[in-house]
Amino acid sequence: MKRKTGRRKIAIICYGLDKSVQFEEVACRLNPDLFSQKYLFLKLHARKSDFESFLDTAGIPYLTIRCDRGSRYPWAFIRIFIELIRYRPHVVHTHLLIANYLGLLAARIALVKRRYYTRHHSIEHHLVSKKAVWADRICNSLATKAIAISPMVGRILVEKEHLSADKVYLLPHGFNLDLFSKVDAAQVSRIRAKHAIPSDRVVIGVVSRFLELKGYQYVIPAFQRLHAEHPEVHLVIAGNNGVYRAAVEQLLASLPQGSYTVVGFEPNLYALYKTFDLFVHVPIGPEREAFGQIYIEALAAGVPSIVTLSGIAPEIMRHKENAWVVPFEDSAAIYTGLKTLLLDTDLRNRLVNQGKKDVAPYGIDIMVKRLEELYSS
Repeated sequence: MKRKTGRRKIAIICYGLDKSVQFEEVACRLNPDLFSQKYLFLKLHARKSDFESFLDTAGIPYLTIRCDRGSRYPWAFIRIFIELIRYRPHVVHTHLLIANYLGLLAARIALVKRRYYTRHHSIEHHLVSKKAVWADRICNSLATKAIAISPMVGRILVEKEHLSADKVYLLPHGFNLDLFSKVDAAQVSRIRAKHAIPSDRVVIGVVSRFLELKGYQYVIPAFQRLHAEHPEVHLVIAGNNGVYRAAVEQLLASLPQGSYTVVGFEPNLYALYKTFDLFVHVPIGPEREAFGQIYIEALAAGVPSIVTLSGIAPEIMRHKENAWVVPFEDSAAIYTGLKTLLLDTDLRNRLVNQGKKDVAPYGIDIMVKRLEELYSS
């Protein structure tokens, strides 16, 4: 169904986006009487993405621009600039890496007055590359607003990159919370069967890319210690690509055979969370997550969680109230948290009940309302 043309034209420019439930939710929920949307995709491949297929169904226009190597960047920039001149958006909003660099510059030259970008990363560039930090600062100068997805990201922008505080707009991610709390039992059964997740074990879940910063080097030894005392526990890792994969596999090789399952990427996270009895997410520092969506997802799904306070977690996670909070880089503390929650049913129930209440401010409708306020300003 085609949407009505809104009073404000929004051009959203993304880089490397294939599938995003949140983007789909926002595209569906923006008021069509107030806003019209057009997406510009800087793509790494020719294959049509899941999100493009979604936009086809929703009747939302988009333009695909191949941008899979540096030699294509000048051509991509020209295509973006021409499209902005044709479309004449009131707002340009960019997401991720090259889209920020090319999109904000093109919008500046095209005289678009409202140029926003969402800062999806945290402190990584400060740790690895001065050139990357300068690139971030260029984006900060080109944008009229930098959207921080957590207070911690906002502090990095202001304190480390010296961006004026009035240019920072705090807008945490939003979630369709019902998708995590109301999952059909048949879906859960299919996920168990698909990945051979045992139904007669206490399942401890981890959902993270294979990166050192995610804390696998502390989770797996903690699980190994717990399993020695409680052989009924089973570790399930939903890990996608990452440079730390070989190290994770080496750690897993030290576990007893049959005590763990690696499921890889699973698109139906809603049902996957329902296979977990406990959940662990322990990034190794307070600034290693920019947001940490799985903090919210696990609480919304009703899974008792052992966590460190990174990204958005300091704003929501409270020890023994809605989660079991542990220090950074502390395998012994993770073991203690796992064992405590394994044995204390009343505590698990209290964490679950309070956690579901505490994620309410992160509903998708709240995020969209804030986004509409920004686009209307």
